[in-house]
Amino acid sequence: MRGFFLRNLVHVSVAMAALMAFGVGLVIVTQAIQSRFELERLGDAHEAAGELLRAAAFQARERGLMSASIASRSGTRMRDELRRLQDESEASWQRALTRIDGLLAKTSRNAPLIEAHVQRARAARERLQDARTRAHRSIETGMLHVTAQEWLRVATANNLACAELRDQLLAAVEIPADVVRLHLSLARTAWLLSEHAGQIRGMLAAYAESREPVSGFFLEQIGIARITIRETIDELRTMRDLPGLAPHLREVMAVVEDTLGQRFDGVVDEMLQAALTGDYPLDGAAWYETTTAQIDTIVALSDAAAMHAAGQLEGLAARNRLLAAAFVVFLLLAGYLASLSLRAVKRNADALFLQKELAEITLHSIGDAVITTDAQGRINYLNPVAEELTGWTALEARGRRGTEIFHIENTLHASVVDPIGVCLKEGQVVGLASGHVLRRRDGRRIAIEDSAAPIRGRDASIVGCVVVFYDAEAPRNNDHLLSYHATRDALTGLINRREFDRRLQELLEHAKTRDGHHVLAYIDLDQFKVVNDTCGHTAGDRMLRQITFLLRKRIREGDVLARLGGDEFAVLLYNCPLDKGASILEEMRDSLSGFRFTWENRAFEISMSIGIVPITASSISTAQLLSEADAACYAAKEKGRNRVQVYQPDDMELFERKGEMQWVTRITDALREDRFLLYCQRAQPLKAGVAERVEILLRLRCPDGTIVPPMAFIPAAERYSLMPKIDQWVIRNVCARLTDFVARNDSTIFNLNLSGLSLSEKDIAHFIRETAAAASIPPNRLCFEVTETAAVASIDAAFAVMQEICDLGFTFSLDDFGTGLSSFAYLKTLPVQQIKIGDNYVRNLLSDPMSHAVVRSVIDIGSVLGIEVCAECVEDAETLAALSRMGVHTAQGYAVGMPVPLDEYLSTRQGELFPEPAA
Repeated sequence: MRGFFLRNLVHVSVAMAALMAFGVGLVIVTQAIQSRFELERLGDAHEAAGELLRAAAFQARERGLMSASIASRSGTRMRDELRRLQDESEASWQRALTRIDGLLAKTSRNAPLIEAHVQRARAARERLQDARTRAHRSIETGMLHVTAQEWLRVATANNLACAELRDQLLAAVEIPADVVRLHLSLARTAWLLSEHAGQIRGMLAAYAESREPVSGFFLEQIGIARITIRETIDELRTMRDLPGLAPHLREVMAVVEDTLGQRFDGVVDEMLQAALTGDYPLDGAAWYETTTAQIDTIVALSDAAAMHAAGQLEGLAARNRLLAAAFVVFLLLAGYLASLSLRAVKRNADALFLQKELAEITLHSIGDAVITTDAQGRINYLNPVAEELTGWTALEARGRRGTEIFHIENTLHASVVDPIGVCLKEGQVVGLASGHVLRRRDGRRIAIEDSAAPIRGRDASIVGCVVVFYDAEAPRNNDHLLSYHATRDALTGLINRREFDRRLQELLEHAKTRDGHHVLAYIDLDQFKVVNDTCGHTAGDRMLRQITFLLRKRIREGDVLARLGGDEFAVLLYNCPLDKGASILEEMRDSLSGFRFTWENRAFEISMSIGIVPITASSISTAQLLSEADAACYAAKEKGRNRVQVYQPDDMELFERKGEMQWVTRITDALREDRFLLYCQRAQPLKAGVAERVEILLRLRCPDGTIVPPMAFIPAAERYSLMPKIDQWVIRNVCARLTDFVARNDSTIFNLNLSGLSLSEKDIAHFIRETAAAASIPPNRLCFEVTETAAVASIDAAFAVMQEICDLGFTFSLDDFGTGLSSFAYLKTLPVQQIKIGDNYVRNLLSDPMSHAVVRSVIDIGSVLGIEVCAECVEDAETLAALSRMGVHTAQGYAVGMPVPLDEYLSTRQGELFPEPAA
């Protein structure tokens, strides 16, 4: 009985398979027939569109040559070429009409709309013919029967009408998604490039031939056409990177990008430089010949795309014929294939099961967390890492909403992010920026980075989403974070000083090699110190973030906004004349003038002083540009703040006499009169066996008794090379005061700041050795702090001097470590015994996961290299406790101790260590 059932089951299966094969065969034949007619219609539309493109190309050439001829009124030498172009254009137009008639006879879809566009194109063609007749009359008689501007307008309108007709033709046919869509995109791109380049050619040909300045209206039209060309070339560049593109198409597209994006644009620049004077480098004929040769590269692109599409259409037709022929064979083999179907199904089921097992094993074994969902965003699968990070098991999560399991929050503002929903809605990869956290099932939050990508079925429809994410604070991600932050300011997300210097250098080189005109602006906030001093660093940081948001909205796309440090910003305006740049920056200043920063019911009016300087081929160096912009900014402050000041050497002389030159005199007088004061701040050891450190700080006492902080006079001292004298004063006076203290205390180390200018002094090592020896100070009791910028700016010279000083027994500390992240590469080279983490990372340690990761990385690197790590600007007990848990050796800041006069510290510590005996 069982065998009988199995045999009949096989017979039934074979019969059902045969019937299904027959039905499938009928469907295939029907589709083949329909596809054949569709391909014929598509071929007619494709060839008609090609003829319209050719007609437009010839007419575009005629447009430029005719405009030059009209302007000269003596274009008889160009008459034969004009006639040839007119005949070629008319012949292509007639062939296009013939193809269109054939297409209308084969299809009824959109036929009335096609006929309406044909009538519009015919009317535009008739207006073109009338303008041609009058133009030829103007050339032959020397009398103006049609202006070049009118001719350009009529010719351009004709081309636009042909383009609309071409688009309507292609919209009326069924286009296979994998065959002609690329050609349509390339054809439209080629037409846009050719048309707008041709418009520029025609407009400038008329003016070049007449040697007249270009009117404001046509300058604006040329500008719009150039923007369209650049945007279209960007699209072409994107299309060139598409996978599967034929090599010959890539080559032709690259030629078009180079010709129109570089050479054509350069020739237009040369002509436009004379647009206001009429003294053009080329006459109309030479301009026409030059640009025509460049624009003709587009024809090669259009022809290559057309040939490629024609080949694909022929391949489709051959495939349809093959399918129809295979139907007979298909029926003959249906019975045999049906008999084998059961075994094939079993093999397929086994293979499918094996693939599923392999996929799950792979997802289980990778180190990143993986979540998959269905098309509605419901969870299908979690791998073990995802289970660990979310707190949900795969079984518990299956079928739940993605936002319930993968709950993402934005730390910068109160909002919930749904990358799964966005991915499913938009059908593209979605990645989270920094500053997002995953809220686990137990409520704990984890900083993550992720990406969500759509899962597509065989029909390209979205059937689900896959999310891959990882713990951003895990040690393996530190290199990624450091790489990301290498060019970024940690607080605002703007590019940092080092990256800004690099881009400024590139812009200067561009100005010198291509005679470009750009603008550099230096921005200083006028009330930042007031907010910082009265409300604290947290308020100052928030204000800087809000101001960054406002400034970003006011610069153009492609321009650069950077934070140089503190309340100092800079802007680079690309391809911008000075007057336009001044206008942009005035608008930026006005926008900030209406801004009110509020903190704890207190409101502050914020303004900024801006100094700007042009970047031209005559600019000498980036250092001079920054110096001039800085000087202009300070001049704006001197003139009452909240203003934009363009750098003018004559105006700067008065500023230099009243501003920084006054500080030069004050510093010189203070050195002569010994009016500098030594302060210090203690660094608390957080590990057993770590020596206590004290950093020496500097103040200046004015003649009236006012104490001036270092940042008021240090910039001027650095600019005018007075820092070596100040550093020597500090070393000399510190050694003199430490003689008695170090004799009784054999552990405390004193950190002295050493400027980059002092590192370049050839006798600095000898001075340090002699001064310390004269005061009987052991070298191991003095550690010299240098900033990351000073140490890395001239690495070879700095290393030689630092090594020489270390050979004498002194040590070095690298200050502001990690602010530019360049020093990581030099730690194995520089003789450094201590590194100090940059203050921004320490202040934001508890609130910013990225800062926490950077601090963790510095500690790990210090541990590997055996270098002591110190955290600066520790302002509260919570941060101090966190740093202690993380393994920082010493901490310095208000939470540890306030800066005090050095003599006061020494007397207090000496009394604690050696109290006076009781009477």
